[in-house]
Amino acid sequence: MAGYTSVAVRGSIIYFVVADLANVNDMYQNSLQYVKTLFSKAIDNTAPCEDLKGRLELLEDSITKLIYSNIARGLFEKDKLLYSFLVATAIRRNAGIITMSQWNHLLRGAMPFSAAQLDNMPPNPMPKMMNKAAYDTFYSIQENEGELFEGLIDSVKENLEAWSDWATSDNPHTSPLPCGLHAKLAPFHKLLMLRVFRPEKLLYAFQLYVKNQMGDFFISSIDTSMPTIYKDTTVFTPLVYVLSTGADPLQALLNFAATLDMGDKLKRISLGQGQGEKAKILVSDSMRLGQWVMLQNCHLAASFMPDLEQLVSNLIEEQNNTHPDFRLFLTSAPTDTFPVSVLQVSVKLTTEPPRGIKANLKRTYAGVDDALLESCPKKPEIWCKLFFSLAFFHSVMQERRKFGPLGFNVVYEFNDSDIETSQQMLKNFLSEQDDIPWVAMNYVISCINYGGRVTDDKDLRCLQAHLKICYQEEALNDGYTYSDSGKYYCPSFGKAQVYKDYIEQLPLVDDPEVFGLHPNANISYQRNESDY
Repeated sequence: MAGYTSVAVRGSIIYFVVADLANVNDMYQNSLQYVKTLFSKAIDNTAPCEDLKGRLELLEDSITKLIYSNIARGLFEKDKLLYSFLVATAIRRNAGIITMSQWNHLLRGAMPFSAAQLDNMPPNPMPKMMNKAAYDTFYSIQENEGELFEGLIDSVKENLEAWSDWATSDNPHTSPLPCGLHAKLAPFHKLLMLRVFRPEKLLYAFQLYVKNQMGDFFISSIDTSMPTIYKDTTVFTPLVYVLSTGADPLQALLNFAATLDMGDKLKRISLGQGQGEKAKILVSDSMRLGQWVMLQNCHLAASFMPDLEQLVSNLIEEQNNTHPDFRLFLTSAPTDTFPVSVLQVSVKLTTEPPRGIKANLKRTYAGVDDALLESCPKKPEIWCKLFFSLAFFHSVMQERRKFGPLGFNVVYEFNDSDIETSQQMLKNFLSEQDDIPWVAMNYVISCINYGGRVTDDKDLRCLQAHLKICYQEEALNDGYTYSDSGKYYCPSFGKAQVYKDYIEQLPLVDDPEVFGLHPNANISYQRNESDY
């Protein structure tokens, strides 16, 4: 009985974390009923086990992963690591492993001091490494966290060099704490030390913490391919695409509909003035005929939102009288006018590039199969090499934006249409000409497909330089690398799985060198991310 209670508690913890996310973004709404449905689904799909303890462990793992993945794919990239970290810490806070005092020190810093504590506060032993706020937090941790941190300030005074070496190292979040503290402290306690000395590294420390406590699954990109998402939709469960700037999920849905012979049955309306009545009629007819309906740009039709709420409510009431092939797809930018009740019963999917070279490559290759890689029979090996090079270039362009003015003078919203168009042009160039037209390919992709969005001449020059690294004669040779580290290269010619296996072993965190930037470029980015 206690085991079943543990499973239910973990599910409840995840739900409360999910509910808290609604305060971060209006579109992060999920009902308890939706989470309970996922809970039941995880129980039904978990492999049987004769041993009760083993069965409960499988259930905990299955429930946690299913709820996490369903919620995470509806979050914007900037919030996904926060969600993973909240889940990991909430479970441990509930178990008493992380105390409320420790949690408050991480979130808020120093706790209020008593008069006696203020009188006894020793001078800051490392004023260059700890400003007043950081030192107050350091002293508060020593005074309020018990014997684990007893004598912390004296340890720093007596071992200034060791503490300074750790605090100024390139990767303090992976380096052992000095003076034997590394073996003494729990993983969460080490985050407190990092908050004091190197707060800009907390983002990476959170990622490492989640990986060590929960596993790689909770920091890896979630499968957002249409076949996977479609399995979770029903006649009364819409799919809501939460849009970001420049995103358009239409082509992906059209391609998927074609694979199910639903291409001619996908009907769509871009909502706006005078389209509400048409949308209601279309949904009503499609429910009867078994068609798919896509209502685009719901954020532009605030007056239609009450009607949309009623439409979705009717889907639930009329599910037994609705054709089983019917599906409703909605697209909307974040807005407070979108009906909460619709969000709470829908499958949600954000349409923005994931973070990191690895995650971007995984997203590109999620829809790649052997048939696609064999679709250029005239130059199959060159096609596969340059296809991967283009995917790498696209990933670099997406990620370079995170460095702000160091990445590009202007923030550009490159999206899937850029790489899809470039891939088709690449295939045309290779199929129609005997020799590889390097100059033409570089010009069309850098100056037209991607460069068409670029308004600054220095940014265009930077973009062209990156493409030339990927699109040149040497890039066709095995052993050619895209950066000095040697981590990034195109695998040898093979099936689609060869490229996917290579992508899986790439690092989660990219060094600035892959973007042609100095290591210091990470400092402002890390500080901004940690402050967020």
